[in-house]
Amino acid sequence: MRRLVVLASGAALLALTGCSSSDNNGGGNDGGTVRTFTPPFTPSSPQIDKSIRVTFSGETFGVEGLPYPGSCPSGGGEALFFVDGWSISFDEYLVVVDHLRLNATAGNAIQTNVGSLVASSRDGPWAVDMHKPSGFVGSDGESPAGALYLFTGPDQGGSFDPAVKYAFSYDVVQARSGVVNVNLTDAQVNGSLAQMISKGWSKFIKGTAVFAGTDGYPGGDPAVDAKFKAFPKTIHFTFGWDDHGSAINCNNPDFNLAEDDPAGRGIQVTPTGAVYAQITLHTDHVFWDQLIIHGTPLHFDQIAAWATPANSNPDTPLALDQLGKPLAATFADGTPLPDRGPVQ
Repeated sequence: MRRLVVLASGAALLALTGCSSSDNNGGGNDGGTVRTFTPPFTPSSPQIDKSIRVTFSGETFGVEGLPYPGSCPSGGGEALFFVDGWSISFDEYLVVVDHLRLNATAGNAIQTNVGSLVASSRDGPWAVDMHKPSGFVGSDGESPAGALYLFTGPDQGGSFDPAVKYAFSYDVVQARSGVVNVNLTDAQVNGSLAQMISKGWSKFIKGTAVFAGTDGYPGGDPAVDAKFKAFPKTIHFTFGWDDHGSAINCNNPDFNLAEDDPAGRGIQVTPTGAVYAQITLHTDHVFWDQLIIHGTPLHFDQIAAWATPANSNPDTPLALDQLGKPLAATFADGTPLPDRGPVQ
């Protein structure tokens, strides 16, 4: 059985734009120095009894994007799409993680009370592209996943106890020189990752938005209709930001309990074979209008309002961190930008 843990994508983009950190806080400044990654396990390698295989996944949405109108590529649940008519695809979705660890207690009422440290990773930090994991099938049975780390037993020796739920935690960290390159190309290392290291970012997106809805603002103010029709119909964009921090005692949906139920946290090994802890990036969360509000409609018009053919093409993508102000429901001239969702 797979054990699923969740990597939250950080604060919503509308709240973060213009607020990227200028303090590297441990980030380096040399994009050319990375370490080579050797997968700790493969689909065909023998499973070690009582071991924990840590994988990563951006879900199917991270690979295929968020098309308009919405679909459910992973099956079940509600379709995810931008209600104002934009189809979004990702070329890169980079995240830097480190300090994977297991603690002795997972089920305390206070989530951060995790007991003594049992095992911790030694090889990070790791830079991963959540857009293109490979080698494994994710916890939903369809999404691709990639190998990251293998826990074979406690740091002090011996084996993990199958009767114990171990708290699984990890850190999202700022990119720095010496990071392990898990699945980035040389071009990404010398380009996007180097920029992340220079600016102290922990995450970076490179994507394309194509308008696929009803153009303009049907039935509305002609002046507003004209402003919407003036938007570029294809927008290439990038967004880098720092939301480094710790994900402590992650929830495990495989236990089929409420997210706030302490009994739903942790991971248990089995006497034979390995179990999986999957770090999952929810690609839609960064586009939420509000922080930590599940089901919030996704909008891209607030970003499109700042795009021009000159600043949103493949050679010069719209760099959201360079806008210098938080995104808001206005056109670039400051006039109100209405929600186009109801007229799509």
